[in-house]
Amino acid sequence: MSYNTIAGRLIAISTVFNSLSQLAFGWISDHVRSVHFLTLGILLPSVCISLLGVAPSISAVVLLLSVSGIGIASFHPQATAQATNFAGRGK
Repeated sequence: MSYNTIAGRLIAISTVFNSLSQLAFGWISDHVRSVHFLTLGILLPSVCISLLGVAPSISAVVLLLSVSGIGIASFHPQATAQATNFAGRGK
């Protein structure tokens, strides 16, 4: 398998976890208003992406990218709700 194929699959894994998890976090955000999703959404991907450089195997890279995608997904629905709150009625 070429490096291009591996890189493409790794990007796809991250994108799929991000997209599918965002649906779940959007639903959860509608029912539970918590700023912890914003904190988690910044902290988790930052740590995971930072650890990619020292990942010992491709399995570790896949795990880190998956967890990073989930962390990113937890941020966006709650951030959108917070932006709407700050914008007020003149949005």
